[in-house]
Amino acid sequence: MTLEIRGVSAGLLDEPFDLQVRGAEPGEELLWRARYRDDDVRVWRAAAARAADLSSKWKPAKPSTGPQAALGSLRPVRIDVRVEAPDGRAAARTITREILGEGVKVRQWKDLSATLHIPEGEPRATAVIEGEAHPTVAPLLASRGLLVLAVNGGLEEALERLATVPGATEPTTLTGVPLPPNVGATDRPPQPEAWDALLERLGARPR
Repeated sequence: MTLEIRGVSAGLLDEPFDLQVRGAEPGEELLWRARYRDDDVRVWRAAAARAADLSSKWKPAKPSTGPQAALGSLRPVRIDVRVEAPDGRAAARTITREILGEGVKVRQWKDLSATLHIPEGEPRATAVIEGEAHPTVAPLLASRGLLVLAVNGGLEEALERLATVPGATEPTTLTGVPLPPNVGATDRPPQPEAWDALLERLGARPR
């Protein structure tokens, strides 16, 4: 019997792969694979025994790929997913994941080296990301309902301006933010559990 991949194909980049296989034998050991190209056309790959485990397994196809996936354009990521059975049967599917959710607006404060991410609707909470963070962090948090300001300098002045933004509340300042799931990296792996804990702590919509 041929294999067929079923499940949700759309969503945000940090969401798990909620995929199932039609046509597999009960208890059959399957191998799931996934790959995507980042903004620099570098390939990242993942392999796992379960589709849900792919999110934390990303590795570069070549050692020279770089420390982290280049996703700063915030363009949707097309991920090729494949499942293989021991007898050679296989199925493939391409899914698209968004980094910037529908309705999220991005405003750059160039004079303060800061970028404001405004969610659709009333913000659930306000967060400030101080220092370097992967470029997908703030957009994904905003896509989950938070008003997020990413600041690389001039924090005090940025906080004063943030207070004038409609919907802004007392912010939670974040440093050392975990890498979101499905972001390829060689210097540190994605951390789905830590990311989920952060979403819960901030009151964001869960994955």
